Amino acid sequence: MGHFVRLALCGTITFLVVHVAAEDVGKPIQVPLKAVTLDTLKSWELPATQVHPFEGKLPIKDASGLDVKGRLDQDQIYYVNPLAGQKVFKVGDKWAIDTRFADNTAGRYTFLIEKSGTTLGVRSYTAMQGTFKNRAFVLLDLNGNGSFADADTDVMVFEQKTVIKVGERVQHEKDEYESKVAPSGSSVTFGKGMGFSNAMATVKADGSIDSGLTLWNNIRVSMGAPPVIRDAKLETWGYKHIAYMKAVGNLQHHEDKGNAAYSDEGHRAGMGSCLGRGSREPLGAIMGQLMCFLHRIPLIQPHLESTSFCVDPAGWSAFDHANGARRKFDWKDPLAYPPDGTTEFLPYWSGNEGPSPIPGGAPKGGVGQPVTLTFPPKQIIKDAKMVLNAEGDGEVEGWVSSPTAPAVAMFSDNLNTVCFIAKQPLKANSGYTATVTGTMNGQAYEKIWKFKTAANNLPPWARGGRGK
Repeated sequence: MGHFVRLALCGTITFLVVHVAAEDVGKPIQVPLKAVTLDTLKSWELPATQVHPFEGKLPIKDASGLDVKGRLDQDQIYYVNPLAGQKVFKVGDKWAIDTRFADNTAGRYTFLIEKSGTTLGVRSYTAMQGTFKNRAFVLLDLNGNGSFADADTDVMVFEQKTVIKVGERVQHEKDEYESKVAPSGSSVTFGKGMGFSNAMATVKADGSIDSGLTLWNNIRVSMGAPPVIRDAKLETWGYKHIAYMKAVGNLQHHEDKGNAAYSDEGHRAGMGSCLGRGSREPLGAIMGQLMCFLHRIPLIQPHLESTSFCVDPAGWSAFDHANGARRKFDWKDPLAYPPDGTTEFLPYWSGNEGPSPIPGGAPKGGVGQPVTLTFPPKQIIKDAKMVLNAEGDGEVEGWVSSPTAPAVAMFSDNLNTVCFIAKQPLKANSGYTATVTGTMNGQAYEKIWKFKTAANNLPPWARGGRGK
């Protein structure tokens, strides 16, 4: 993939220097959890879950995505299942339902039947239990809506009594870990510097390749993907291809065997790399790729392990995503860019990418930076849509592409990604909500997440400089 990067920061810029070493970020730790009922946690000091008055159906869907309906008759709930027949639930009974959570994970969810005022109610009776750094913890769905990842209400309880909201940082000895909770509660991912906003800010802007690699890896980890490593052989190939592009004066993937600058290795690098031209600085070069749609996706794939990070002083760059070692990765949840809770999403994108994902090409004045949701390769996504709403301003006008409605014909599955590109730059320092709906593997799917744009389009390490 090739494109022209126009991210030059005009004027003389004094960079803010804030450094977090790459080894301090490291590979995130994913902790699998198992479902337990609250009666197995009697020794824990747990906050109370919410009681939902029963009004004819449970607050979750069944495994087929249908409402779980029942009939209330005085102090009893009658539930008729075509396969299991009729069941009767009274106060103190537990009602277990096979369900499919928001992240499409199948599981079993239990409610306790309780008296609520003058009628019956249901209270979440399921917790998800695991261990992190030898510390036992549980997740509680306090509002009982079937998701364990609601940042405003749901909680993690460590060592029987320490309560924190889901998604908040977890303290372990002298270290702080950010936490990312799967909506189903099936896993929690812990990592240092995982937050996208933190990844953007904690970079040493010293003009080195290592600073660019640190930024790339920080952003990958913030999304739940492990870091990549530089491969000397791939970088040799990459610089051969850069030499070829400079010789022909064109940004392109293929090499002509009839050209004196041709090499087999350079051709392989060109065909398997994201290519750029315009930024002489490693930070700008990698951000030039990640701010695009089609070039972003290969560089955030979790199975990508070995790569090249080639940046030429004249502004040519190459990032290999096809010729290096691949890692085994249990990729289950889609990758949102930006992730939920981001506060430093750059609002503007030039739109210059080849091939162009914008009908008719990039308009003058630029567009909004693409918002993407990328699914694992084996997930079949159909009829997907993305709606972007600006806080206080309603729905944003933009172009939407998906696996069944690709932006570019040569990528017939749209890189298994749902993408939204606002027709005008997003507003600075503003909140947005993205909603993706459709079907995944034949089941109804919905994901909602929020983020906030940065105060301007200068990345954090460049703010405070003298620009014109």
